[in-house]
Amino acid sequence: MLEKNLEILKERYPESFQALSENTQKVNFNIIDAKNGDKTAEVQVGDSFILVHSKYDPKREAERIVEEINLNGVSSIIVLGFGLGYHVVNLFQKLKDKDIKIFVVATTPLLFKEALKYQDFTELFSSDNFYLLLSNKINSNELIAFIEDNVDMVFENIAVSFLPSLVKYAKEDYGIIMESLKYIYKILGANKYTVTNRGGEWESNLLQNLYLFLTKPGINVLHGTSQDKPAILVAAGPSLDKNIDLLKEVKGKALIIAADAVLKKLLKHDIVPDIVTVIDGYKHILKYFEGLDYNRLNDVVLVTSPQFYGHVIEEWPGPVVFSPGYGVGEEIIGWVESFSDYKGRIPTGGSVAHLSFGLACILKADPIVFVGQDLALTGGVTHASGSDYRKSLKEQFKDTNRKYYKIKDINGEDVWTRDDFYLFLEWFNKFIKDLKDNGNQTEFIDATEGGARIEGTEIMTLKEVINLYCQENNNINKEVLNKINSYQVKWNKDIILEFEKVIEDVKEIEVLARRGLQLIDQILDNQFSEKIKEFNSQLTLINNQINKLGNNVMFFESQIYDIYKDIRFEVENNMEILNRLVTFYNKLIEGSNNSLEILNIHYKRLIDEGDK
Repeated sequence: MLEKNLEILKERYPESFQALSENTQKVNFNIIDAKNGDKTAEVQVGDSFILVHSKYDPKREAERIVEEINLNGVSSIIVLGFGLGYHVVNLFQKLKDKDIKIFVVATTPLLFKEALKYQDFTELFSSDNFYLLLSNKINSNELIAFIEDNVDMVFENIAVSFLPSLVKYAKEDYGIIMESLKYIYKILGANKYTVTNRGGEWESNLLQNLYLFLTKPGINVLHGTSQDKPAILVAAGPSLDKNIDLLKEVKGKALIIAADAVLKKLLKHDIVPDIVTVIDGYKHILKYFEGLDYNRLNDVVLVTSPQFYGHVIEEWPGPVVFSPGYGVGEEIIGWVESFSDYKGRIPTGGSVAHLSFGLACILKADPIVFVGQDLALTGGVTHASGSDYRKSLKEQFKDTNRKYYKIKDINGEDVWTRDDFYLFLEWFNKFIKDLKDNGNQTEFIDATEGGARIEGTEIMTLKEVINLYCQENNNINKEVLNKINSYQVKWNKDIILEFEKVIEDVKEIEVLARRGLQLIDQILDNQFSEKIKEFNSQLTLINNQINKLGNNVMFFESQIYDIYKDIRFEVENNMEILNRLVTFYNKLIEGSNNSLEILNIHYKRLIDEGDK
């Protein structure tokens, strides 16, 4: 039994298999017989022992644990604690014919190995819907990555179940796990809000930018370009008013990376950044680019999400570098990259400041210095003076859709922040900790001179940073420009044939959707006729054909965002099913028409370029 389990574990989960060889025993435990003859375990906590499973009937206890899980609409279940695996096996047997993922987080490798002696887990371990994180020391960032890398971080519906005894014998681990899950839920909520409210606009922008994305470099080309040279990351927090003029002294001596919201303010103070970052493809960002003197920006690099507005990218006078993200349009991005080159990825937590930080890390800049990164309502305001979004504390508190917290500032004093700022702060804290835990030696400095305390940073004034790190001209911006200008456009002309196929498939989806609407009319007109079965069969066939062409829905996925959740669940009322299908078909028709127009424009542009 043990050898069979170990063999499949080694094949499917090599890291977990490696954890079994660790000699450190986190807990003392004994395997004992339950009253019904099954095995159970007891773990030592202090001077006493705590039962991991029932001493009477562990399998019946496992049934009760699983019965308490609300599976309605769930797409993933996170199980905390493995013990001897009774509850996990019961859950798997209940779900193995359903498309629901099971994530198990186990904190006692030696107890886990003991479990492998008593049950056959090969079917569980072989399942594509089973994921295992086994570690003697739970790391919050590792746990978050374990979940985020394997779920849809927009629409995933996650349930959590835990072995009740885990709370007693692994309190510290349980606390870390629960805090990490809270963070994941926050990110899910923020992503879902963003996609449902902005997804359509972002997707439209991405489609408009397909040709540009195919032919422009990605952030991969900048890897290591500024190694061991300082980078100043400028954001639009209220403390920027304290030290903005000092940034003139660092020009040419450090790389100035400015968030979009602060560009106009910098130019007004005669400070031209080296790089401007933009991540949000939403219309309110456009005001940051209106009325700019483009003559001053010929050598300024725009690092942008491909979901930003194409006309701004086309008009930008300096070099453009794409930084694809995760979420909206990810399938389209991967599709384009399969015919060109991998552009690279920078993980972000929803803020353009995260993009600036991730970019500095890719550049291998050192030190990385925050300026204007308050993440709090410093001095009772939200943003620096001149910002379109600057509000007083009183004005901000009128927004009852947000939550507000008091946190510690750089001096250990209380300062107000709002929920989105706090989420951005948590991201910085986790990301910096993860970098340091993995041996990164970069020095992270907070020279904001106010605002929230960013964990893992050294507090300094901007003047101190300049005196210590920015005394010599280093031509750092020229190195970045040379790297970008030397980029060779790479794209495979097979993409032209792929465009032809996609265009035909999208046309077919529209035809099928229109036929679906006609059949629903016939079904409604013949509800009591013998023909109803034939119509239902035809409708099922159409849905199957649409499903086969489903990959092409990526070009207009936003059209179905608002019914995405509904079409995942089964309903009892046939009329309700038909009503949802009508909505679905109409949105497929609308999405097909919109995407076909854009796809044809890019197709013709590629044909013209290929003829040169």
